[in-house]
Amino acid sequence: MGPGRYRGAVGERDELVERMRASFEPWNAGDIDAIVAGGTADGFGFRTRDARLGFDEDATRAMLTAWYDSLERYRIEDVEADARVDGDTAVVFGSFTEDFRHRGGPPERVRVRYSHVFRRADDDWTLVWQHRDVQDFADDGFYVPRPVEGPGSP
Repeated sequence: MGPGRYRGAVGERDELVERMRASFEPWNAGDIDAIVAGGTADGFGFRTRDARLGFDEDATRAMLTAWYDSLERYRIEDVEADARVDGDTAVVFGSFTEDFRHRGGPPERVRVRYSHVFRRADDDWTLVWQHRDVQDFADDGFYVPRPVEGPGSP
């Protein structure tokens, strides 16, 4: 299996959702080899607002090693996932909580929202785009407004 690919006839919503949930297990275990083997795709998110274009196993492995080395702990919890499948295209989306602590830093908990777009060819799903962001949300699921202060603000 190459980067970002899921084998088999997994066009059903439930299987895509379960595969998404299972994809977080290597992150919780700090299993960099499994994370890299799972691949990635172009997208936005994961510790930056900048686009991530292309997949380089060595660069990804180095980045993940440095990141895990900077942590005292890391855990993905409270995974919510859903999917929509239309022909040969699927979107898996949801949110999860990251509970972590950088060495010497305070504990942190953030709610992450994600969406992954897959394309199916010959019963093989390939991850083609991904997005992750961290925003403050109210209990009703809407963004918490953050008024801008300074020049140009009302």
